[in-house]
Amino acid sequence: MNETRYPDPLEALMVVLSAFALIILIGLMYNIAANWGFDLDKIDKNMQIFFIFGGSLFLIVPLMYARYRKYKIKPLFRFNAVSLSIVIQSILIALTLTILSDELDRIINIFYPLPNWFNEQMEPLKAANSFELILIILGAVFVAAIAEEGLFRGFLQYSLEKHGDVTRAVIPVSYTHLTLPTKRIV
Repeated sequence: MNETRYPDPLEALMVVLSAFALIILIGLMYNIAANWGFDLDKIDKNMQIFFIFGGSLFLIVPLMYARYRKYKIKPLFRFNAVSLSIVIQSILIALTLTILSDELDRIINIFYPLPNWFNEQMEPLKAANSFELILIILGAVFVAAIAEEGLFRGFLQYSLEKHGDVTRAVIPVSYTHLTLPTKRIV
């Protein structure tokens, strides 16, 4: 494995689009299964797990591809160690922002309540017990964040940086990352 090997930008984009296509395919299969009269209670429970951990598919497809092509995983996805002080500061900031955004959301909902269809879409992310709450926090906060950052800031941006300057690599990745819908709590 040579450290100078990296995917071409078009190659990286095709891998990212493949990850999106896989997620869309799984969603279509769910709709087909729901319309064919399968046991929806079991399917809904499985979809809850998919909604929680589906973000990991964004990273699984590029990871498999990188292993197949024998790229170095750590630099390609920018999996670098983070100091304990940064982790603690991030947790404190995240908790503060979570409390503030929850209160702001409650105030806004007094004047502008959410439509019913939105509440129905959020149903899989509601926890019935503490185990489901831990799964939601693990999947929606940690797995989704690591997968998105590894995919966009790592895999895609890394390949763009190797074929141009850093500024030109950051702009399209930042735009894509900001415009895609996410399931982040914070």
